[in-house]
Amino acid sequence: MKLIYYEFRKLLSKKIILFMLPILLLACVFLYVQTEWNLRSQLISERSYYEQVERAFRNLTQDEGLSLATSKVEELEFFLLLSTERDIGEIDHGWKQRVAEEKKEHPGLVVKYLSSIYNDNHELLKRDLYIYNEIKKQFTTIAAYHKYLTEMDQKASDMLSVSIFHDEESYSFRNIEKTVDDFKPLHHLSLTIGLEYGIVTSTNFLPTDLCALLILLTLSTIIFHYEKDMGVSRLIGVTKKGKLDTAFAKLIVICVMTLCISVLYYGSILAASYFLYGFGEIDRFIQSMPSFKESIYNFTVREYLIIYLVLKFLGCLLLSLGVSSLFILFRRVGMVYFLLLLTLGISSILSFQIHPNSYANFLKYLNIIAFTDTFHLIGEYRNINFFSYPIQKSTLTYIIGGALIVLFSVLTVLLYIRQVSLDWNLPFYKIWGGIQSWWFKRRRKNSLFFHEWYKLMILNRGWLIVLLSCIFFLTSIQTEQRKFNTEEAMYNQYMDQLSGELNDSKKAFIEAERQYFNQLSEEQKKWRAQLADGAVTLAQYREKEWEWQQSTSKEKAFKLVDKQYRDLLRVEERTKIAGHFVNKITTDELFDRKTRDIILGLLYLSLMSMLLSSLFTHDYLNNCFALLRSTKYGRGYLFWIKTLMASTLCLVLLLLIYCPMYFSIFKNLPKIEWSAPIQSVGIYGELPWHVSIMNYVLVLNALKFIGCILLIHIIQAVSFVIRRPSLNLMVQVAALLSPLILIHIGFDSIIPFTFNGIFLLSMILKGETASNLIVLYFSALIFVSFSSFLFSWKKVQSPFSLRE
Repeated sequence: MKLIYYEFRKLLSKKIILFMLPILLLACVFLYVQTEWNLRSQLISERSYYEQVERAFRNLTQDEGLSLATSKVEELEFFLLLSTERDIGEIDHGWKQRVAEEKKEHPGLVVKYLSSIYNDNHELLKRDLYIYNEIKKQFTTIAAYHKYLTEMDQKASDMLSVSIFHDEESYSFRNIEKTVDDFKPLHHLSLTIGLEYGIVTSTNFLPTDLCALLILLTLSTIIFHYEKDMGVSRLIGVTKKGKLDTAFAKLIVICVMTLCISVLYYGSILAASYFLYGFGEIDRFIQSMPSFKESIYNFTVREYLIIYLVLKFLGCLLLSLGVSSLFILFRRVGMVYFLLLLTLGISSILSFQIHPNSYANFLKYLNIIAFTDTFHLIGEYRNINFFSYPIQKSTLTYIIGGALIVLFSVLTVLLYIRQVSLDWNLPFYKIWGGIQSWWFKRRRKNSLFFHEWYKLMILNRGWLIVLLSCIFFLTSIQTEQRKFNTEEAMYNQYMDQLSGELNDSKKAFIEAERQYFNQLSEEQKKWRAQLADGAVTLAQYREKEWEWQQSTSKEKAFKLVDKQYRDLLRVEERTKIAGHFVNKITTDELFDRKTRDIILGLLYLSLMSMLLSSLFTHDYLNNCFALLRSTKYGRGYLFWIKTLMASTLCLVLLLLIYCPMYFSIFKNLPKIEWSAPIQSVGIYGELPWHVSIMNYVLVLNALKFIGCILLIHIIQAVSFVIRRPSLNLMVQVAALLSPLILIHIGFDSIIPFTFNGIFLLSMILKGETASNLIVLYFSALIFVSFSSFLFSWKKVQSPFSLRE
């Protein structure tokens, strides 16, 4: 018990844990509340009124409730039509005429509206219509569910009547029978109305998984890698209880902490969802909600939430134990993070790219992401072909996931007892160590600059990061010409004619094309009439029809051109800048590829973090920082050399990662006029800057480089606070990579509050307020960076302390 106590004490004494736990939790809850408020603020603000209406409907039968809700919605929709007559009717006379016709058909409802509380109270009317629509949707869902089960049985019977499904030994036959049997107990469920938003959004909120992953990764790093960083793991191993007992103590601590983290993080999101939406009737079956239509588990909401927390704990435990095994197996924390990112990347590809009905669908459902995706594990029904026998994916997940938990638990204990370090025992490392020793003896130098490069690039494997960047550079260059579909090819033809400054001749051409397409429908009617009268033959009509089909593709392309033309006219009218036609395919690839920019940002930050995390921490790890500072050039000069090295590598990585994108655009996409004003690109029509497209691209890249240089000082400051390479890299991943993942999911509102805006400048610099935004953003970034620089400089120049 004392060992367990000491492990807990050691873990909870780490400031990084006490810092990350509440920060990540608050950030996750805040993000959830903000997201839901933006999506359904009306429902959240009117929750008490909704619950009052729901209680009035809850005791009604399904048919009575659906009928009453439907009639109420139709009545309120008519009231809404009447309430808009005054405002919209003055602008749209067609709308006014429609309202007049509706009044004649429903005179009783008109009288009812005039005497109701909704007369001259548009907001109240919209509120009630929204609430009753929610009630109607729930009754419709319940009615559709029983119909869905009936149709499933009928479809199964129809399929079994077809000869190809008669083979009783085939997977198809067994799958149909199993599906019917699995859903049979659900036919007699008594379903009740209730909101699903609180339950569905909280149990399917991906940022919670991300935050839990970060904190669990930090816990595993401290519990199983801290002693290696300190150099005392072998010393612990020779003590009386330094192997088996310590291994069990660490295993118990990681399990208990995983349980606490799971309950704390996932429970907090459930509590936030209950505060926003409530859970409705807690004892109703989950099939009452449309998101659980495919579930075969007749769980109540209460049971589902309990099972959800249990399964999330087991998924987190599987992840924690797997990472712990890697930390014991490899001495270098960078290798652990690399393998973890590789595993998560492969799992993402398997989960999102494999079709559910594919022969390889077992890979889709048997990976680390699928194991932790509890919402779809319970809510989605799918069978997997296991040697011609259908096995439910959730059953297979439970079996394999449970087996992996046991396997990783045993593996963690055994590896810790034996203190195996795979990376040091590989033949490659032994050979490479011999080469390093031979080279050092013959090429030793006294240059501080040379030694710092040697430490970073050779001892800390920086060359491997640069090599990966070079491989990415070479493999990302696209040499094949891009192929265009018919619509894109037609658009390119237009651009060949219109490219350049908008002038009178181009305006006349566009107007003529617009008139041609406008009269095309009249021409088609005329030819149909002539065909009916016999004035033209069927062959002539078919030939003309083929021309129309070609014109249809051309018309789609012209709509893009016409929209571009109108945008240019608005720009010219507003800014007095003469717009130019530029190819939208090329400019979209250049400026409007959010996913690509996020992926490149993630790649750059990952490589830079792995490269620079050991720049200062390596000296702390080897306990030689105090020795370095006692030398003539061990303070300011050493600091500037490290900063120069980091800046150089920052530029090299930027060139290697971002140059292939520009090369492919120049080589494989239609040419554009780079001297054209940036306002010629549709998304930048309101930009107040008078710059060309080329200058705008140069500005973006210059700001990106400056931003990365500023980031270096922040990374350096973190290195002086968190001096262990493993934890330092962990913090950098949490602070730099996590926001980009959230932005990719759709949380764009956090961009101005992160360091990642430098990789998404094309999203920021495109409106009238672009100048103010970029000044504020870089002012804040410069302030943080300069403060970090002063902090680092003070640490370098400060007197020695006992900690050092």
